Amino acid sequence: MSFYEINLLVSTRLSEEEAIALVAGIESKVEKYGKAISDKIVDKKKLAYPIQKETEALLVYFNFSPAEGTENRKEVLDAIEKAIKAEKNIIRHLIIRKEELKIKRERPSSRVEKNNDEETVNESKAVEETVEKDIQFNKLDELLGEEKE
Repeated sequence: MSFYEINLLVSTRLSEEEAIALVAGIESKVEKYGKAISDKIVDKKKLAYPIQKETEALLVYFNFSPAEGTENRKEVLDAIEKAIKAEKNIIRHLIIRKEELKIKRERPSSRVEKNNDEETVNESKAVEETVEKDIQFNKLDELLGEEKE
């Protein structure tokens, strides 16, 4: 199953509360075509270069999964993009198609008891989630032209 990451740069002319309300409106429009599968994250970032005479913007991103019965995903994405472009305070947007991250799991050694197998699986799931979040942040930093310190 694929899903999409929607990244928005919102003008700092809006307060953070107004920006969250704006994104909530976009998110409600997006949910007509599927569902948001993660919380939205808001972070103020300094831009690598000015966009529409702004040097800072609020970075907002969330994940979106199209509805199961959706035949033509291009039409859905076009409708979402049209809703995003209609907002004047969104200075840049990016929609990225994502695949689920698959990490090869190592087999537990024969010395591990069956009770510990569940703990090993839970730990590997936590590692997968951490790796996926690190990859997302690295890509966002790359897109914004920031270097890690």
